[in-house]
Amino acid sequence: MAVTYRWVINKVTVADEGDLKDIIKEIIWAYEGFDTETNMTYRAPLGGPIKFGTHDPNNFKSFNDFTKEEIEQWLEANVPNVEGLKKSIVEMIEHRKKVFKKTKPAPWL
Repeated sequence: MAVTYRWVINKVTVADEGDLKDIIKEIIWAYEGFDTETNMTYRAPLGGPIKFGTHDPNNFKSFNDFTKEEIEQWLEANVPNVEGLKKSIVEMIEHRKKVFKKTKPAPWL
């Protein structure tokens, strides 16, 4: 089974503090796995908000200065139990394979 995992960033909450604008405060996230065998995407049952943490005013980056990859790296390092999320996705895939045995594309599509 080959599963490709990815972060889904649903929302980013920002705030202004004094001269600093668009300080990232919170990220609303989900975690998905795409199974190449079933050609389906499965979403981990847990997700939600996580606080971005404190910022250093001397080394400040506003929301627009972050890349998607930087946010994903931060989530990877700070979301608790990423391995547990992966395990949940694998369990969903295995359950689906037991229940449905195999899938076939509709010939008229």
